[in-house]
Amino acid sequence: PYTTLFRSGLIDYETWKAAGYNGLAVLAALGFGTGFAMLAGLLRRRGASILVTVCCATLAIFGTLGLTFVRAQIFAIPLFVGVLWLCLEDSGQSRLRWRVVLVLPLLALWANLHGSVLIGAALAGAYFAYRAVSLGRRGLGQSAAGYAALAATAALMPLATPYGTQILAYYHDMIGNHALGLADIEWDPPAFPALSFFQFAVPLLLGLASLLVA
Repeated sequence: PYTTLFRSGLIDYETWKAAGYNGLAVLAALGFGTGFAMLAGLLRRRGASILVTVCCATLAIFGTLGLTFVRAQIFAIPLFVGVLWLCLEDSGQSRLRWRVVLVLPLLALWANLHGSVLIGAALAGAYFAYRAVSLGRRGLGQSAAGYAALAATAALMPLATPYGTQILAYYHDMIGNHALGLADIEWDPPAFPALSFFQFAVPLLLGLASLLVA
């Protein structure tokens, strides 16, 4: 039953029926390009220079070269940036503001498009939990309670599909599936000197370095 789980497959199929493979290619390019245009816009909004923006966006694209095809996860890129954008915009607020609640419908949409919603839910949940603790220590109990509720809700968003809790069986069947790893090299560990190793190791090392600097 999970073959029809993600609406991204339905979107691709309807696009193919209406516009053929050329239409599918355009749709995938729009999804990929929109996500990285949003990333560049977010970097600039956060004060990054043109040079830093180009370097960071280029590095991000390098790490996602495997997504430059017609595939379901292409729709996750703009949704990931959207969730990140809302969280970062909210981080400068002194108390809970309604706009950050928009993270929840984004996660619900993501849950119905691709299983990588687990990443978005973890990101949002960790941010909301951090804000709940931070504001609670400052004595802002009402806002802290609001963020705590958002953290719990964000953690449940991967279940916001027609399958409800049955979706857990899908993740169980996919994650750590040895047969799937044999059939698709993307599920193999990033082993040196394959490109997948550098796509994993380089962003990881730079990310760790940036955390140390921060």
